[in-house]
Amino acid sequence: MSEKELSRNDKLRQARRRRLLTIAEAAELIGVSTTSFGRWERGVQKPHLSTLKVLCREWSTTPEELGF
Repeated sequence: MSEKELSRNDKLRQARRRRLLTIAEAAELIGVSTTSFGRWERGVQKPHLSTLKVLCREWSTTPEELGF
């Protein structure tokens, strides 16, 4: 599957896995609950803009690279 064919939640999951983080570790790093981060990865919810900014800053990435 090409990068363009990946869904938002797949891009987020791959980005987290490339950083060798568990969902709990990723959630703690940006100050959200494990449940919230898991919902983002499953595509059930999207992060608030302010949280997305923190995530991008911590991971040195852009919203576009994460599919947002």
